[in-house]
Amino acid sequence: MLVVILAYYYWQASRHELKAFFGASVYGRCAVLVGFIAFVVTGLAPPILVLFGAIDAAAAGWTAASLRADSHGRRVSVMKIGFSDEGEESRRLFAISHQIAAALSAGNRS
Repeated sequence: MLVVILAYYYWQASRHELKAFFGASVYGRCAVLVGFIAFVVTGLAPPILVLFGAIDAAAAGWTAASLRADSHGRRVSVMKIGFSDEGEESRRLFAISHQIAAALSAGNRS
């Protein structure tokens, strides 16, 4: 039920182009990654959860890049995001998250 309600919020925000909402969501979505890492480190969740957090953090980076580009009158293409300067932050965050997940997985196997 919570997911449906959140989806409704996002849908309404996009219908009304509430850019402030999406800007605020960037911080929350990155905080989710930190929380997921904490859950995994404390043994409350499996390491694969970090991957989900990393994917969402990368998408948050994409959102931030899109908002920044939009404020300058540009559009961010799906094909170009991986090669733009803004996409570099997302790639680095994803790479770090992947390394953390791999290290945690290796630690749980020993």
